[in-house]
Amino acid sequence: MATAESTGRGGRREAILSSAALLFSQRGYPATGIDEIGEAAGITGPGVYRHFDNKNDVLGEVVRRAVERVVDGVADVVDDGADDWAVLEGLVRNMISAVLDDRAAWAVVVREQRHLDPAAQRVLGRAHRLHVEEWVHALSGARPDLTDAEVRVIVHGVLGVAAPFAARYDTGLAADQTAELLQATAMAILRHARPSGG
Repeated sequence: MATAESTGRGGRREAILSSAALLFSQRGYPATGIDEIGEAAGITGPGVYRHFDNKNDVLGEVVRRAVERVVDGVADVVDDGADDWAVLEGLVRNMISAVLDDRAAWAVVVREQRHLDPAAQRVLGRAHRLHVEEWVHALSGARPDLTDAEVRVIVHGVLGVAAPFAARYDTGLAADQTAELLQATAMAILRHARPSGG
């Protein structure tokens, strides 16, 4: 529902995005109508079109903002000049924090990105590749015992489990406990994963 703070144009846009993220995460993108998004945001369905061209534009903005937050955090971690293990700890913390702080949007990123238009998919793909390369660079420095292929499998494994888990499941734990457990699990994988013959 819209609040007193969401009466201006920027506030309505935020209300639309937060409402859409929640509805997309609960019902899925195809099953959510523009009228439902408008109603949840406290405006009429057609009123959404004063802020976005169409429903897919809303989806693209939900995904873009979620991914952008992670990418911005990566830049902060990498620019810190810390050693490789500290960078990896920062990358894990950044990812988990971003996901847990906006679980609905990240559930949309995980489940609904296939519905993005081709231009938005290219932007998302590029951001993902840049994100992965920072992880690969740091893990390669921290684990010289691994080949490049092994590093990439481990990085994709951590990213492919931690973010979807945090977005999809209500653990019943406090957010800080969930974050600590995910952080510890991810770091254990990064530190100790190796091929069976290694």
